[in-house]
Amino acid sequence: MEQHDLLGYLLNLLDDESSQAVERELQQSSEARRKLTKLRRNLAPLGYDNEPPAPPANLVFNTLRKVAEAACRKEPSRNASRAIRKVGPGLSSGSSGVSGWTRWRRMDVLIAASIAFLGLLMAAPAILILRETQSRVACANNLRELYTGLSTWAADHSDKFPGPEPRGPLARAGVVMVRLNDGQLLGSPRQVNCPANKVRNPPHIPSAEELHHLFEKNRDSYHQLVRRMGGCYAYHLGFSNPETKNLEHVSFNCDKLTPILADRPPRSEEGPGWNVRNSPNHGGRGQNVLRVGGNVQFVTNRCLDRDDIYLNSRRRCRAGQGPNDNVLGCSETQPLSD
Repeated sequence: MEQHDLLGYLLNLLDDESSQAVERELQQSSEARRKLTKLRRNLAPLGYDNEPPAPPANLVFNTLRKVAEAACRKEPSRNASRAIRKVGPGLSSGSSGVSGWTRWRRMDVLIAASIAFLGLLMAAPAILILRETQSRVACANNLRELYTGLSTWAADHSDKFPGPEPRGPLARAGVVMVRLNDGQLLGSPRQVNCPANKVRNPPHIPSAEELHHLFEKNRDSYHQLVRRMGGCYAYHLGFSNPETKNLEHVSFNCDKLTPILADRPPRSEEGPGWNVRNSPNHGGRGQNVLRVGGNVQFVTNRCLDRDDIYLNSRRRCRAGQGPNDNVLGCSETQPLSD
């Protein structure tokens, strides 16, 4: 695959047909995935300051107010002199003709201010919708970039995506990011944060060796670290094999619509109804879901085909009870019960 195709794919410059062709090639070729990962790392410094500056407060209202004031001040002296000449020579600048004109100017200002206020009321919801749409798209693009690292890792590990171990210091959902970071497949720690949350400081992603050390020497620091290392996303916990009872991870051989990563679910300490509400990343209106096939979809319901992607068939945030029971957990979530 040509490098300019990969560059166009990273920068979202390709049309739908070309983009889908690149995605198919990435699924089939581990070499193409490695090239894309290397290209993303080279471009990563360009994205550190990609957040646009915040607009000034009350920008819309102040703009409309200035327009209204300018319209009301337009050639006042010429209009005033014309009014005096129409009335006649017996009236001076302080007579009722000029005062009438002055009262009319005040009325113009009131009308213009009312129009500006109404314009602000109509513009504010549109701005909020635009910002929300932009954050969803930025989040989806972020998940697509993570997919490149995930699929490259899978290509080198018998087509299986990374996941937590059954027990021990690596038995946490967020260990997926540890695997990618150790394998130099993560462009930047910033990628583990959903852009909608506008978290400026990326979390520390430890190595597997560091997790082992903290697990043995400082359990409190270990628990704090595993909670943060997965950022704003939830990761597939795997599923229990019905025959061997072993913990299995999702692979390329699974259904292409199988979810493998998504915006994180609410935590129990974030209020009642945490086990039925949508992700808090997008104001509770839904979550972006990355699937095995590489596509990302924003869904307004946490249940896909009647399967709650954040709870298993026993209504617990643990590994699935079979290959069709998909569960995505926050960074600190364990796949199996203690």
